[in-house]
Amino acid sequence: MLVNSFGNLLSNYEIFVLPGRNQCVTDLAFIYHQIFNDCKITGISPYEEFYPIPNGPQQQANSVAHSISSSNDVAKIIESSKSKNKLIVGFSAGAVISMLVGIRFGLCNVIAHSGAILDTSIACKKSKIKFILTHSKNDYIFKWDERYLPAKKYITDNKFNAIFLENEIGHNVDFEEIKFIKNTCNVFNQ
Repeated sequence: MLVNSFGNLLSNYEIFVLPGRNQCVTDLAFIYHQIFNDCKITGISPYEEFYPIPNGPQQQANSVAHSISSSNDVAKIIESSKSKNKLIVGFSAGAVISMLVGIRFGLCNVIAHSGAILDTSIACKKSKIKFILTHSKNDYIFKWDERYLPAKKYITDNKFNAIFLENEIGHNVDFEEIKFIKNTCNVFNQ
């Protein structure tokens, strides 16, 4: 994994950002830094990819195995941080890994933009972390019925503290939505 930090490096608040497939981590980090400018922003990106592209929900065993391995690596990076208040944010493939880190390790709150839980049978660590999922009904990568609704059901069924922000803006990260999250969702407290 490649790790770079910027912003207020002395802050006790740290946001770990994980990009989508073929996205530069600095794009997502810059968006978050504009809104959370008093925080340390740490970008985490894979050397190649977090996991191979799955061939739909029925043919994804290789993707699931790689995503679990990537979530282990990301969790180690987060655990090694000295920051007192942590938040993990991901977009698309980065959201898949962010949710896995939250589900499996319960280290910090999670914001997942346009992501999915590839394997909804995975065991979760019971914790009081908060999940904020943003997803579009017309997402063309992680389809609403095929990927988002099962993820939402998993989060709800496992009784995680969750906020679901549903929209119709496609497969992206919305600047105004992040401002809303900062102002209303108390992202650093569980």
